[in-house]
Amino acid sequence: MAEKILVTYASKSGSTAEIAVAISEALRESGYETDIIHVSKVTDVSSYRGVIIGSGIYMGRWLRSAMKFIRKNKTALQSIPVAFFSVCLLMKEDTEENRKTAEAYFDGPKSIVSPFETATFAGALEIERLPILYKIIVKSQKEKSADYRNYDNVKKWAKSVGEKIARSVGRR
Repeated sequence: MAEKILVTYASKSGSTAEIAVAISEALRESGYETDIIHVSKVTDVSSYRGVIIGSGIYMGRWLRSAMKFIRKNKTALQSIPVAFFSVCLLMKEDTEENRKTAEAYFDGPKSIVSPFETATFAGALEIERLPILYKIIVKSQKEKSADYRNYDNVKKWAKSVGEKIARSVGRR
């Protein structure tokens, strides 16, 4: 089995993809090899030491493509360390109530595979990147584009996850 960590993600407008890149970069800075691949492009997870799976949240759920990936790779994912991350605008305000709501977003993926760790990060609202229907809804609510991502928190979490994956196999 390789020493690589797979960072895979599902993203509708790019915010989750950019956080996945930051996770991969933080792992590389810590000495880990990574592959960063969209969930629809992953062909095999069995060659990885660990897998970090992320999804944007839409309508209170993980994206379908992320759920499909987890179901398709369930057996292999159950035999290696797996961590989940979600990205949602709800966390632009980090309150106890919002954390509790955000934690419930993991119920779907957790019903298939049990991660050793989860995290939810605030995303970015970039109206120009949204599909037309979402643009109409967001504009009707008088929302403005804004970036709520905290990359320091993302990188700190990524490094912690990398260490836990390494310890799970007796490395480092």
